[in-house]
Amino acid sequence: MNFFEEQRQARQRTKVLLVFFLIGVLATVGLVALLVQMLLAGMAPLVVALEIDPRAALLWSVAVTLVLIAFGAAVRIWCLAAGGRQVPVLLGARELRHSDLVDPRFRMYRNVVDEMSIASGTPAPALFVLDDPAINAFVAGYSPKDAALCVTTGSLDAFDRDELQGVVAHEFSHLLSGDMRLNMHMLGLLSGLSLVGDCGRALLRTPVRNNPSLLIKIMGGGLFCAGYVGLFMNGIIRAAISRQREYFADAAAAQFTRNPAGIARALLKTREGKRGSFLSAPRANELSHMYLAAGSSQLIGGVLASHPSIEDRVAAIVPSEFRKLSRAVVQEQMVKRAKGQKVVTSAGFSYGLDPRGIAAAARLSGALPGSVQTALGDPRGALALWCALLVTRVPQNRDVQLSEILRFQDLVDSEQVNRLWEDLKDADFDQRIAVAELATAAFARLEPQSMKQAARLVYSLINADQRISLFDVMLAAGISRGCRPSKTGSPGGKSIQSLAQQSALVVSAAAALGGSTLEAKSKAFLRAIQQFARHGIHAQLARTMDFSTGDLLQALVALEALKIEHKQALVAAVAAVGKEDGEISQREHELLRAVCWSLCCPLPPEYFTKVSNVKTAPSDCS
Repeated sequence: MNFFEEQRQARQRTKVLLVFFLIGVLATVGLVALLVQMLLAGMAPLVVALEIDPRAALLWSVAVTLVLIAFGAAVRIWCLAAGGRQVPVLLGARELRHSDLVDPRFRMYRNVVDEMSIASGTPAPALFVLDDPAINAFVAGYSPKDAALCVTTGSLDAFDRDELQGVVAHEFSHLLSGDMRLNMHMLGLLSGLSLVGDCGRALLRTPVRNNPSLLIKIMGGGLFCAGYVGLFMNGIIRAAISRQREYFADAAAAQFTRNPAGIARALLKTREGKRGSFLSAPRANELSHMYLAAGSSQLIGGVLASHPSIEDRVAAIVPSEFRKLSRAVVQEQMVKRAKGQKVVTSAGFSYGLDPRGIAAAARLSGALPGSVQTALGDPRGALALWCALLVTRVPQNRDVQLSEILRFQDLVDSEQVNRLWEDLKDADFDQRIAVAELATAAFARLEPQSMKQAARLVYSLINADQRISLFDVMLAAGISRGCRPSKTGSPGGKSIQSLAQQSALVVSAAAALGGSTLEAKSKAFLRAIQQFARHGIHAQLARTMDFSTGDLLQALVALEALKIEHKQALVAAVAAVGKEDGEISQREHELLRAVCWSLCCPLPPEYFTKVSNVKTAPSDCS
């Protein structure tokens, strides 16, 4: 999956959605105006007697309808501004706690998500569980750093590990491709149109005792029809977009895991049980476009169906010779033969998840010490892990760092930091990266005020070490990403040219790692600059010769504002330096991960699967 291309397409789909939303608004307002005009014509004597100006009444009806739509959309968007965690709560889901991991179902759920997170280089989403026997799942959020993944208890009861891995990979595809942001926009905008219909429904429920009440019912019926005509029009485009994206996510899941049988069996199981994939939550239909499978019955012959049929989806990802077989035979044959078979897809998967990375992530996650896994279950424990990763081996500097930690004793347990440091001091680079990646997700659940204090603590530990290594920059980029609020609107819109100084500094840092001599570093810089031209960006960047790692960190923070096309070019430029000699060093990996963490985009898969075996001296790893 090309992350950046999918992000661009997601923005285009958002524009299409907005156009159809405006058409829906116009249709709703027009129907309300027509209703008011008909009522005024039917009550002409009363209108004359009360000296009602028909034109003013018509304008007022239009204005009130527009205000109602805007109010409904604004309230829902405001409620969702905190990020994806708000969406599962709408259905009554609860967040997975560390104490829940004694249950093998929840432990498998946690482990599979952690593996995907490490393999993709993106923060693990917050995990939720919905107590419902239906078999379904969804992901929500504006960006990977505020995402939430929710599965039903019915899914955890029904899925084996391969099936759950396929489902999680499916949802990670939505997470990486920008589908989540589009879905959140859908949820907010369509709430405005539905409010008009809800007001009409409320008026229809008014008891009829006299003629004025009958008039209220007529108005209620008109509002109900007007509101849901607008929803119908938007539902058509919403369904079309959702169906297309489900096919892509299924193919991505099969490609990511190299196991088409896993996602195919999971899809087939969504039809099992008394309820299948249909959720019982009262507001389940509002999120119909977000689910793994249809969350409610499909009306109007499938015109508004948010998902393709299960048969069509399975046929698109299993080998062609299985397409016409019965369901039972398909399941039996896929279990025996589907692993490693080719996937029917035309997509180019070049960014995001890599099957080798997932396998390596599973090994890393399973090998983490028990104390580390326990700490990952709690935001403050995750902060203790970050502190342990930053504490140096140099005794004098370590004493200063530990005294800094004692200043924040109400935020982090210094004894826990010491224990974790002992467990991690001999960890290799890949293990430290895995711990940092997983801790980022747990750390993000801190309250905003605690998050700011934690950032101050992390920066004080970095400064107390009297030098800033690239590993420190990488961790600081991660915490900086966590502190910045998620944007509910469009991603950044600045260009490389407008941030030329910061871009040049980052590319210069990559070039400094790409050669041992001045000539080699100059060639590495030119090689990186060529990537901008290949992406159609003609930037005049001068190599920065004198800079500190602190300057590098400030540049990375500023570069989050880049537009998506320019983020792609910058990542490609930094990655090009490391790929030239066919071997990716540890420091090159640290720099590129810092860049990707700052830009909120996944790590190119080769940087997970081809990390050099060259070891850095312990003192360089803090």
